[in-house]
Amino acid sequence: MILSEFLEKCRSDDLAHALRGLGLPLTGNKPDRITRIVDHYEGGTSTKEILSAFRVEDVRRAAKAVGIVIAAYRARWVVCNHRQQKRLDNQCHKDA
Repeated sequence: MILSEFLEKCRSDDLAHALRGLGLPLTGNKPDRITRIVDHYEGGTSTKEILSAFRVEDVRRAAKAVGIVIAAYRARWVVCNHRQQKRLDNQCHKDA
């Protein structure tokens, strides 16, 4: 999946939050914000750093919209299938 396709599923407010976390300007409409994040990624910023700039619930919402399962586990993003997600969710509850 291309990062821009994933970002298109995010709300403009979610993108603004991520831009703030990445230290980038918040101005512009949704396509401008997506372009700014993609340019930052293409400039060498890691996917992990991009995703970490979003709130957990925002990433989950966008991931669900594109049909992937993603879980936040011990401050790491993990793309997984439904069975693995259930296992991770159970582990997170044990760790809490």
